[in-house]
Amino acid sequence: MSQQYAEQFRLAIANAGLNPPDNLLADSVLRRFSKDGNPLDDSGWYVFFADGLGGIFGCWSWNMTENWLADIGREWTATELAAHRKQSEESKRLRDKEKARMQLEAKGQAATVWASSTPADPANFYLQRKGIQPHGVRQMPDYSGEPSLRIPMFIGDELWNVQTI
Repeated sequence: MSQQYAEQFRLAIANAGLNPPDNLLADSVLRRFSKDGNPLDDSGWYVFFADGLGGIFGCWSWNMTENWLADIGREWTATELAAHRKQSEESKRLRDKEKARMQLEAKGQAATVWASSTPADPANFYLQRKGIQPHGVRQMPDYSGEPSLRIPMFIGDELWNVQTI
């Protein structure tokens, strides 16, 4: 694979507003990276096809997906385009599977956080400042030891996430 094509792919990711990794692996494997350089964020992703001539990338938090084909100095043949389309479809299947796995993991973490929290104290500083009652919100100590509020986020009757205030 030509380094030239890897640089084209890297530039395409950057031109889409993402902060691409320095080294892109052309192995047809879904790879995650920070979209903006924040080490706690890995919502950027790419799949650089093993042939080094095509790929797909995007960002889960921006709900963005882009296909990419290398500039090979000539028009792509119908056969080459069909092969790229097939790789892109397989990549989408793998991304969807990874996204579902991440959502289930987040759901499990939310259940753990919710179960380990206690009903919010009506005297909580945030609730007092806003002039509102807890209405089923919970709290637990944050990293500083101060109580932070936990707001449940449901889809139907199922707890899917917990927001922290």
